[in-house]
Amino acid sequence: MAGDWIKMRVCITRDPKVLAMTDYLAEQREFMDWLTDPVREKCDVTCYEHVTRNVTRCVTVVALLQVWGMANEVGHPENDDIVLRHATLDRLDEIADVPCFGAAMASVGWAIEEQTASGSLQVRFPNFLTHNVPVEDRQRTGAALRQRRFRERHRQDGPQNAPGEEEEPTSPVTLRVTLQSNAREEKRRVGDESPTTPLARSRENAASGQPQPSVNGFAGTQNYLFQLPAPADVPAPAADSVVLTFPVVGGRDTVWNLTASKLAEYRTCYPGLDALAEVRKALQWLRDNPSRRKTPRGMTRFLGSWLGRAQNRSPGKGPPPPLRETPAEYTARMAAERAASEAHRDPNAVHNALARAGLIPEKGGSGAAQRE
Repeated sequence: MAGDWIKMRVCITRDPKVLAMTDYLAEQREFMDWLTDPVREKCDVTCYEHVTRNVTRCVTVVALLQVWGMANEVGHPENDDIVLRHATLDRLDEIADVPCFGAAMASVGWAIEEQTASGSLQVRFPNFLTHNVPVEDRQRTGAALRQRRFRERHRQDGPQNAPGEEEEPTSPVTLRVTLQSNAREEKRRVGDESPTTPLARSRENAASGQPQPSVNGFAGTQNYLFQLPAPADVPAPAADSVVLTFPVVGGRDTVWNLTASKLAEYRTCYPGLDALAEVRKALQWLRDNPSRRKTPRGMTRFLGSWLGRAQNRSPGKGPPPPLRETPAEYTARMAAERAASEAHRDPNAVHNALARAGLIPEKGGSGAAQRE
């Protein structure tokens, strides 16, 4: 982009003003605390006690790049100076992200804080445009340079005049428009010409209803044995009807349509189900649970899982449910379990338990009772 670069000298790290700014920053308490904060060290006089002068000088040059780049982007040219309006020296500290940097630039004359007639403050960078070009001027210069190269290129590729004949003054834009107009006119003439090939003439005659010439008993042209058949009008397939519309999320589409053909597939895959009733249940579930709605791509998987679970729950699938016991069977089973638990303590426990349940006669009863 046009405003993403500025000119900086290669030897700027050894410029006397840069060195003076470096020494000025090294003696500022706020700068010392900022520079040595990561290592938790305290400086007494200068930051050179913990970092070298080269480190401070590199920080100064990088901060200059930030400030000058911003001035070149949004500054306003005034003669050879550039003015950064609504700015102060403290604001330069925020632009450079270095404490006391605006005061350091002012100490060497590279930044001057001024007050305008309206009372607002601004910062002037003297002689800034001596080495840099504002963005607007750079864009105009680039456009002029591209136009000059365009004219030179077309002047070299254009027709040569005869010796002694003056060159007709023609601008590049006029020349380009003329060439494009000629090309369009030539294309139009070619498109208006009548068909010259035998096949094209045959198709034109067929469209107009004229009889076709015959060669060896076949309809066609003099150079072809038969005529290519005209493409038949194939009726467009009917649109698949929509059975249900499902709300979806996660895309530009807010609904997903279940077509009749897809419903027919579900009926084929799940013959033991009422597929339409089940998908209606799924639709109602999505309406009642908006946070669980699916994406358009996930709807087919959702309906397939829904129908699969419904198929597994349908009657006739899986083992039959266990039969319920009658009261008499339950009493006999419980008596047998109690007898088994008491058998190790009383040898007659099983007999007594079954007798109490009325399944066998009790011991010591009368013969008539036993016979009964």
